[in-house]
Formats: sequence, C-alpha cells, structure tokens
Amino acid sequence: MYSDRLATLFDRKDYPVDAFDIRKRLHGRELIAYGAGECCHWFVEIVMKIHGYRPSVFLDRRFSAGDLFEGIPAMSPDAFQPGEDQKANAVAVICSGNEKYVGEIRERLRTMGIRDILLLRDVYEVHNPFSLPSELAREGFGYYSRHEREIRDALELLQDDESREVYVRCLQTHMERRPTLLPQRPRKEQYFPRDIALGKGYDRFVCCGSYDGDTVRLLNEVIGKVRDIVCFEPEGHLFARLADNISSQSRTLAERIVCLPCAVYDEDRTLRFASGSGLGSRIAEWGNALVQSRPCTSGFRAHIHLHGCGRRRAERPAGQPASIEREPPGSRSLRVSRAEPTLGDSFVPPWPEARIPSLPPQLHGLHPGNGAVCHSLKRRAPQNSGPALMPWNRG
Repeated sequence: MYSDRLATLFDRKDYPVDAFDIRKRLHGRELIAYGAGECCHWFVEIVMKIHGYRPSVFLDRRFSAGDLFEGIPAMSPDAFQPGEDQKANAVAVICSGNEKYVGEIRERLRTMGIRDILLLRDVYEVHNPFSLPSELAREGFGYYSRHEREIRDALELLQDDESREVYVRCLQTHMERRPTLLPQRPRKEQYFPRDIALGKGYDRFVCCGSYDGDTVRLLNEVIGKVRDIVCFEPEGHLFARLADNISSQSRTLAERIVCLPCAVYDEDRTLRFASGSGLGSRIAEWGNALVQSRPCTSGFRAHIHLHGCGRRRAERPAGQPASIEREPPGSRSLRVSRAEPTLGDSFVPPWPEARIPSLPPQLHGLHPGNGAVCHSLKRRAPQNSGPALMPWNRG
C-alpha cells in the first residue's frame, strides 16, 4: 500500500499545477495576519524575515488600540474594519495550529468580508524554511526522481504502519508542495515514546541542543531521576541558562550531569555557527560565530565539573565556546569515554523534512538488522510540524 502511494507520487514527474509557491501566492498582495501566539512565531521568522512579506496589520484579542507587534500596527479583531479594497484583494493568513479556533477565525474573517483566507500551515515554505537540501532548489522535482531508489529503500526500513504513514505523507508534502496533515502524537513523545521499550532504559541520556534544559526537565517528569545526563548547547546565552537551571535542579535530575558548551557534528573541530533565537542556531558556512564541535557517534573524552556546570564568562565574545568558571562545593568530574551508540538508548532529533529519506539508512548502518520508527509530534506551531525519527531495536 505505501509503496504504491510512493509510486503514484513519482509518476507525476513534476510538481502539480496547484503546487504552492509563496511568490506566486503573496507577491504584490496586502497581507493581514490573524493570531499572534506561538504559531505566529513561524509567520514572523519565515514569511516575514526569510521571504520578506510583511502584513499591514496583526489581529489578536490581546491587542489594544495603538499597539505595535514586530513594528506593525496591531489591534483587536473587534476594532478592525477592512476597506473595500482589503475585502477584495488582501490575503488573510490565519496563524493558529489549533483546529478548534481555526474554524472560528475563518468564519469571522468571512463575516468581515475578507475573501482570500490562507492557513499558515498551507504555506509550503513553512515546512522547508531553509530550502534544504540545496540541490532541491536547483533541480526541482528532478531531485526526487534522481533519489527514487533511496527513497523507496528507506520506506522498507521503517518498522510500523504509523511510521510508514508519516513518511509517505511527509514526502507527499514536498513532492507536491501541498502540505499534508500528519498523524499526531503528544509533544512529550518526541524523546519518550510510550510504545517503544528501550532495552537499556533511560539510565544514560544525551541531549543534543539542550536549549535551557527543557528536554531534561521533561525526562525527569516522564521517567524520573536517572544515572547520567550529558547536555550539549553551543549557544552562549542558552548555555548560561542551561547551567543555571541544571545547577538548581541537579539533585533531582540525575546522579551525574555533564554540560558541554559545544555543538554536535561528525568530527572534533571548530566550525562556523549561525547564532540566533529565531528558527534555532545551527552550524552554517555563513555563520557569524565559531563553535567547537564534538562527534557524538565516534565518542570523546572530557572532564567536566558536575552539578554547577558554571557560567559563561561575560567578557568572552558571543558565539565562542563558553568556559567553566567555577567549581561548586562537592562537585565531581565525569569521563565520557568512547562508546558506539546503541539502538537501546539512542534517539535522533527532528530533521529537515526533505531530508527524512536519508536517515533510516544511516540508522540502519549503525546496527544492521534493526529498523527505524518515524512519528509526528503535536506542537503549538503549524500542525504539520516535522516528524522525528528514532532507531528501534527489533529484539
């Protein structure tokens, strides 16, 4: 069934005539943005900052007369009275991922007389904000045709129907440039799926891109106290927050905790790094900072103070590796030695959707004979948020 659905996608040979293109859809049109909650973050970062389309007004019940949001006039929907030209020609973008409110907002906009209404999740570029992989922009649909064999082979490595369904729908979104809703799971199952038993449990937990420790706190909420936690966070100001949070909660989180102000990459070296808080910091050739990377798959050794983890020195230039400034009383050191990842306790974070087919073979290569699970996670952002892949041990 799933292979047949892939065959139908490949039979197209090109994007459909109604494939979404942000330039064709929004160029020269006035925009009205409805909703300024968490989902709106994606509108601001992708539609406004990356593609340069700015609305004339933001509508949200939290705004009052005279308010500004992102430097743009903002008001309550009750106070907005569109003109005849806006009713006929403007595009209203609903920035909400909650189905309960989407219908109400759409009906309200129609009552105002707005004719052209678009859901943010239907903007294809929201699902591939960095236009990755780079070859896709040059080759178009031909990119998928060239990788057809790899895409089909990756499907065979997925272990359950939910994973296959997510995989095919994800590819449908990109091969048709028409976002398709994915089966949803609770957000906490990104790293702690209820139906995948780990042979080694969560005794040792490695968090790549630890932010301020939110995933570690969720680990504690779902699993409880564990033995070892290792946190990687290369962004200076986030590492400082991570260190403070871990320091204040270390006794309840784990017996031993390591915080490393490094990125995770395929080798131990200094890399250019794009620092920012919008769509996430990342390793990039055009980055505005330098970070030290650590290869998680090949292992490493490090002696790091535990519990306190330290603060980043204020005088160190932003983006450069943070340093351990203090050793709290009673702190210890932990050696993280070389260890190949095992499928009993390894997880892969969310990946750019267009690159999903490359992951099952990589996971399979770590331990031949094992497969992968691909589940979609429920978020407050546009509902078609990308899936997370994780290795799964048959035994």
